[in-house]
Amino acid sequence: MNWLKKTNLKKNKRLSLYKSDSLETRHRVVIHFIVFAIFTIFIGKSFFVQSDYFVLYVYGTSVTVVLAINFFVAIFRYEDPAIIARKIEDSSLKKGVLPEKPLVSCMVAVFNEENVIEQCILSLIGQTYENKEVIFVNDGSTDGTAKVLDAYAKSGKIKVIHQKNAGKKRALGQAMREAKGNIFAFSDSDSIWAIDAIEKIVPIMNVFPEIGGVSGHFRLKNSATNLLTRAQDSWAEGQFAVRKAFESYFGAVSCISGPLAIFRREAM
Repeated sequence: MNWLKKTNLKKNKRLSLYKSDSLETRHRVVIHFIVFAIFTIFIGKSFFVQSDYFVLYVYGTSVTVVLAINFFVAIFRYEDPAIIARKIEDSSLKKGVLPEKPLVSCMVAVFNEENVIEQCILSLIGQTYENKEVIFVNDGSTDGTAKVLDAYAKSGKIKVIHQKNAGKKRALGQAMREAKGNIFAFSDSDSIWAIDAIEKIVPIMNVFPEIGGVSGHFRLKNSATNLLTRAQDSWAEGQFAVRKAFESYFGAVSCISGPLAIFRREAM
């Protein structure tokens, strides 16, 4: 029985690796196709298109060049710090050096999110990273949000702060005053984190002291609803997989977005 179980596990692992390799291959093919397409457009605009509107011609060509540079840097130069940090920590672990597990303060400002707040709560308290505190600020909600929050607060899984409506910035400011962690993790109240989001980000903060903030990569939950939501999801994917990667290469991400925004305490 044990032998059969192990054999099935090995088989499932091989299937999993095969699927992963297959997806990676398709991903590379799509990426190279996009780069080739942009390069072809640039060649076409530069050598085969004639225009009497010189300014518009220069503008169109410049936009294509900028787009091509974005893709090139994001695909061929950017390295995911989470992967690098994990390798470094794994190497240290083999030498008997345990990775640091700093306290992470997860904070969310909430206003009238009765119907979706529970899924946000569950995604935060269900993180695989254990050394964390979860703080929700009820920013004067007038629906049943407060009851949902208080129910989880009674179980001891989250801390809840109730205040009069003052806006998201002031609500998060109040949460930061209560936070005890060295790492601040912010989320929008309608967002759901991947179960290992914090687990992947903490090593980055441990290994790279020069990094003050980390932006998460998000996708739309309703992407399959219609053509518009698919377009929105594709735009979001491009912003994070390409634009943020491009900015990260130069060490200056212009905006760390609300669905998952991580900062060092001292950076705040």
